[in-house]
Amino acid sequence: MSIQVFPREQQSRTQQAAEARKYRIAVFNNVPSGGARRAVYDYMRVLAEDGHTLDLFDCSTSCNGVLPLDGFATKVFYAALDDNTECGIRLPFVSGYVEAAEKFRRLGSLREIGREIAGKIDGGNYDVAFIHHCHVTQAPYLLRYLKTPSVFYSGDPPRGLYEPHIERDYESARRSTFARLRDAWYKPANWLSTSLYDLALKRIYERNMDHVDVLMANSYYSLETFYKLHGIRAHVVYPGIDTDEFAPLGLKRENIVLSVGGIEPIKGHDFVIKSLARVSTSVRPQLHIVANRGYGIEKRYLISLAEELDVSLVFDLNVSSERLVELYSKAKLTLCGAVMEPFGLTPLESMACGTAVVAVREGGPRESVAHDEVGYLVERDTVSFAEAVEALLSCDDCRETFGRRAREYILGYWTLDRVKRDLLELFDHAIQRRAKRPA
Repeated sequence: MSIQVFPREQQSRTQQAAEARKYRIAVFNNVPSGGARRAVYDYMRVLAEDGHTLDLFDCSTSCNGVLPLDGFATKVFYAALDDNTECGIRLPFVSGYVEAAEKFRRLGSLREIGREIAGKIDGGNYDVAFIHHCHVTQAPYLLRYLKTPSVFYSGDPPRGLYEPHIERDYESARRSTFARLRDAWYKPANWLSTSLYDLALKRIYERNMDHVDVLMANSYYSLETFYKLHGIRAHVVYPGIDTDEFAPLGLKRENIVLSVGGIEPIKGHDFVIKSLARVSTSVRPQLHIVANRGYGIEKRYLISLAEELDVSLVFDLNVSSERLVELYSKAKLTLCGAVMEPFGLTPLESMACGTAVVAVREGGPRESVAHDEVGYLVERDTVSFAEAVEALLSCDDCRETFGRRAREYILGYWTLDRVKRDLLELFDHAIQRRAKRPA
């Protein structure tokens, strides 16, 4: 089978016109650190470098110290939002109720911020608004009030509200008598801050989605998800990679493999550990979990699981982009076990660094990983996954071939230059679509 490379097709007149025009773009951001943040960063950078005028409307809760966005904007508007829902003073048998009330207060604040930002954008004479998801409501409130042509980019719906909960044994572990009494006292508060809050969040999200102008998804898997939930047909713009930043360093490969993503059940690090436990000890690598969020009890669970299954485990936390590239360049493989990942930048980053990928055959990786050319796609089965990993660990030539092809594959399609063209065409579509509406 020949490698799946997507060369640039001859541009349509629409594409040529979109590229020639320079837009005034309002960008809304309330995205935390992670792949979504990097996507916002890359999108803003390529648009700014292409000569478009960007004004940033940012919330104070969007992790501004991570991949800062203000350097790409002509003007920056910060909306102050107190995102801390924890009680400042730990008051016995009271704090839980205060924190539940604070979560609902935050929703009210977000609504007012959304209304205020929408007014500023509509009064700013922008060609288009580029809206990114809100880390609290996913679909931000400003969608309800915005009159400017807009593109809302969302990788997925709020998955915790629509997908099955991933059970962990530690959730049902026996607790002390005091802890059980405290849980009983806080049961109404917990209901307020979980069940009732989730119900309110779902209604807010769905109502905000009713006002989407043009929806941009990052995969056809996400497109199908949005259509099933909301009856909205999204436009797919695949993410790209900075191929200068993510590039092979020529480092000696060490007997390590990577699993990249927040330390939370949905990222599937436990599946990777269980799979590595089935790899022969003669080639079994050390696992590095690279993460930027979600420690606590899930991290302790992963440590315990690795010890039990005799898998050597190292955590690389809050690493810089430079360190991440170094890890990709040293690792023999990158393993992707996330549960129904809508897209995921990890495979692209790894392949750009010349490192083969073994991923679960579900969600976005089915669209980004060319099976048996740059790595393997495998069913969610620890035996099959371990066999694929061991086959590549045992064959240096196979890994080198896959790694070389992976780099070529990324350069052939998954670049930021292609992303820029796709974005400009979608912006032009949003503007033309709004112009055709009756006044």
